[in-house]
Amino acid sequence: MYMLTLIAGGVTDRSARSSASSKVKMAQCMPANCTVVSLHYFPSPATADQERIRTISYNDKGQMITISGPFDPLQLCCKIRCMGGKVIKDIQIKQPQPPPPPPPPTSTCNKDIEELKMRTDYLLRICVGNNNDIERLKQQVDHLLEQERSCADLKRAIDQLEVKMAELQRLSSQKRTEDQSKQIIPSLGGCSGGCSTTVPCYPGCRGDMMLRGYSRCHGHCGSPYCGICRCYESCQLREEDTSAACSLM
Repeated sequence: MYMLTLIAGGVTDRSARSSASSKVKMAQCMPANCTVVSLHYFPSPATADQERIRTISYNDKGQMITISGPFDPLQLCCKIRCMGGKVIKDIQIKQPQPPPPPPPPTSTCNKDIEELKMRTDYLLRICVGNNNDIERLKQQVDHLLEQERSCADLKRAIDQLEVKMAELQRLSSQKRTEDQSKQIIPSLGGCSGGCSTTVPCYPGCRGDMMLRGYSRCHGHCGSPYCGICRCYESCQLREEDTSAACSLM
């Protein structure tokens, strides 16, 4: 809202002031010794024929008349100067107050960011091979809390980070699956002698039979279950306890 302050040149003749202010409809109500007129306006296009004056208020003590409405202050100043002549000594225009700052991001955005931080902490615990990528991702999440951005912008940034996080989690899950598949190796219960990386776990003992690399289990025929299995991977011997049976892990 602009304020126009019109300072009169000390003219006390009512008819002179009336001619200067007739355009703004103040002639019949102007105080006898008025020296200041202020006009408030709300920004809006105004035509030459319509100044859109809404209210006129008077302050006898301060010798001020306030005019409010969505009019063009510069255009009205020119008209008042032309009509008032020497009655108007000076006109001052004050700039409107700046709009209030936008509200801070809502708590919903902060909650989403906190959930992202929890997910990055979880990924750091389970994704050993991608720790550097996750650390960078975590720094980006922390940086969101420091930015003064609208909630809509934060939402878009959160969505992008969630896509990156899902991709890291997928790659980590794929890597864990590959690591587990490497540990699935053929085993032969309690057997000695030569080894083969292609021999599956022998389901039971069948005497001295040697077939596709099978060798004797416990040296005799008996139970198909073995308490201690010796497993072979690239002819490297290791032991593990399989309480159920010599079955494929």
